[in-house]
Parts: sequence; structure tokens; C-alpha cells
Amino acid sequence: MPLLLAGGVARDAARRPEPPAALPTVLITGHASVTVSGRPHFGRSIQLAAERAERVRALFVQRLEAHLRELGSPLTSDAFTIATDAHAPDLSPATQEAPPGATVAITRPPGL
Repeated sequence: MPLLLAGGVARDAARRPEPPAALPTVLITGHASVTVSGRPHFGRSIQLAAERAERVRALFVQRLEAHLRELGSPLTSDAFTIATDAHAPDLSPATQEAPPGATVAITRPPGL
């Protein structure tokens, strides 16, 4: 999924007038819930979620760079805000576990 999203972000940016007034921003949130000896472990959950978010960010940046080059854009991924966040759910017994992996949220400025 990050591969397709990176292409869309690159195409949106390439359509902007030079220099781009505003570019899409990307937030990648890693999700994880870890248990140790059958008990929820918040610290390890956050650590795993952060690692997942960073791996997805690295893949996203790699694909964004490739798409920008293919489109002949002078932009690089450094022009974009691509942030990461880690999420571990409230692991009380009454709640469900977090979805595994990561989510990617793209915010496009007006006019894109």
C-alpha cells in the first residue's frame, strides 16, 4: 500500500506550480500490542509500533523518491513532511488489540 500512496503523493506534488506552495504531508502510525507472560506490555508495544512506523517510512520515502525521478520533478522527499508516530492501545482486558502494521494518512493542501 505505501507504494501506491507514494506514487499519488509524487503526482500531486509534480502538478503544483514551481516552486510548490504547499505539498501533501504524510503521517505514518505504527501499531502494536505486545504481551509478556500473558500480560500487556505498553513499553514494548510502543517500541514495536515505532519500529514498524520507521520501516514503513523508509519504504515510503524510497518509493516517493523513485516516483519523483520518474516524473522528472526537481523535488526530493526532503521537501515533504513525513512524520511517524507509534500507537499502542489501552490494553485493558475489555479492549481489543491494535491492528498490526501501520497506517498512512496523507493530508493534501487545498487545491490538490
